[in-house]
Amino acid sequence: MKSDKPEITSAVRTFEIIEIVSKGNPHIGLSLAEISKSLHISKSTVQRYLQTLERLGVVERNDRENYHLGWTILSLAGNYLNSLDLPNIAEVYMRELSEKTLETVHLAVPSGKEIVYIAKVSSPKSIQMISQIGARMPMYSTSLGKSMLAFFPEERVSSVIAQGLSPRTDRTITTSEELKRNLDQIRENGFAIDNTENEEGVRCIGAPIFDYSKKLVGAVSISGPAHRINEDRFNDIGLIVRDTALKISRRMGYPK
Repeated sequence: MKSDKPEITSAVRTFEIIEIVSKGNPHIGLSLAEISKSLHISKSTVQRYLQTLERLGVVERNDRENYHLGWTILSLAGNYLNSLDLPNIAEVYMRELSEKTLETVHLAVPSGKEIVYIAKVSSPKSIQMISQIGARMPMYSTSLGKSMLAFFPEERVSSVIAQGLSPRTDRTITTSEELKRNLDQIRENGFAIDNTENEEGVRCIGAPIFDYSKKLVGAVSISGPAHRINEDRFNDIGLIVRDTALKISRRMGYPK
């Protein structure tokens, strides 16, 4: 085991240098002295690591002789980000959410003024939500849709409103003023509530999912009969759903 220690230390030190360089201004870079000072390591030691990283294309030097990330590391990061698959990444967290709440969990993505279900984990309860992968629902009346809409640019919100807010139940939000107030509350809480607004007798609580560029890419929700998801549970369940969405976002590269 002792023989492994130098290699482990070297790997950790290499990563620390890469991390420090990544935090520098990409146009200016960081000098050898700045990197050395940040890590509390001698300049000669840091320079040895940087020479190897430079040969590998992980870091590069600009005309100021400062260091910034090279195309090799950016290419590797790009390959990883391109391989991210929202349904596959979300699956384990969706199952955990269903186990915690004992309700059906949906994953959806935006499509125009609607959402599209792309994954589902059914409730273990005998009474379950009837829904199909690929089905579409309005944004303005669902917790999935509203949690996305709350984080869209104002022009997209206006576009959805302009296409009409037709009532789906007697509790559907049908005015732009009320919807905008609801979206403000969603942004504050981090989760959205569909209080039998899309389907009679069904309540849902959803939260948004973001990727590495902080772009909204989808949402996750729990759905169940209104008698199981009573209003007293909204906040507690909402926090659990929000936490699940954040875990998925982190896996999608969303920054801390």
